[in-house]
Amino acid sequence: MPYPSGLRFDWQKQHTREVLQLIELLDPDVLHIEYLQPAEVALHAQSLPVTATFHDVSQRIALGAARKASGWRAIISWRDYLATRLLEWRLVRRAQHIFVFSERDQQFLASRRGNASVVRIGVDTLASPWIPDDFATCLFAGALWRAPNQLSVEFLVREVMPHVWRRNPAVRLRIVGARPPESLRVLAGDPRVELISDVPDLDIEFARASLNLAPSMVPAGVLLKALRAMSAGAPVVLNENAAAPIAGLVDGLNAVVASTGEQFAEAIVMLLDDPDRLALLGANGRELVARNYSWVACVADYVTRFDELARVRS
Repeated sequence: MPYPSGLRFDWQKQHTREVLQLIELLDPDVLHIEYLQPAEVALHAQSLPVTATFHDVSQRIALGAARKASGWRAIISWRDYLATRLLEWRLVRRAQHIFVFSERDQQFLASRRGNASVVRIGVDTLASPWIPDDFATCLFAGALWRAPNQLSVEFLVREVMPHVWRRNPAVRLRIVGARPPESLRVLAGDPRVELISDVPDLDIEFARASLNLAPSMVPAGVLLKALRAMSAGAPVVLNENAAAPIAGLVDGLNAVVASTGEQFAEAIVMLLDDPDRLALLGANGRELVARNYSWVACVADYVTRFDELARVRS
């Protein structure tokens, strides 16, 4: 089966050849794969112990995208799902250990083999705290070429913002992310929806928005966009898919969790009308990230496992 088209766009065969040449030159003790894109390197480098970090389980995201696709896109999406599923399980079988960022992903992989462990993402606590430009701007940020983020934008524009505007027509939605497809540009037709594909500093966007929105329409791993916003002390609204993997998150304390479009809209309107609640929510979220997602804890987890694998090889 061919490589999944979305992964091949990011990781070309030339990249694999170059990495294999580096492996031959450096003779490393362990080969570590980050994300699924470079999986074919691990499948070719058979002499090395392999570890991998799954930021999420790619086959579940591909399945969610396929189920929502229609027309000719459905054919491509289902083909990509099958190719992604095959590639991911091949890497899981090949790797000596898999790192994941949530208990949900660890349990999913454990159904096939028990060599996955949960580690925390390392996130810097931003020096520039939350200072919103106003109390009427909501932000969604993400790589807009990725299907899960496109689904999130569609959810916000079609199912959330109409409910918000009925109660507060002045609220704006700012969508920021690289390589947005034409379908999203067409979707952002209302003048209150702003689509920007290139910004100089995404962290400034998080810190200046009144409210950061981070729904996930598929059961992904920990959303870095949510943690980065929280690290700036910026208030965040998530849905259950996005909130569940975040260690220690309490609905209403560190962030607000909403499910349906109407519930999301209710949370947005309520919070924008209460600047003090926004500030408290953001401060609690910032404290959560500093406590549970430090780089010290993240690095310690990796070093322990790498040392074990290196000793086995020697």
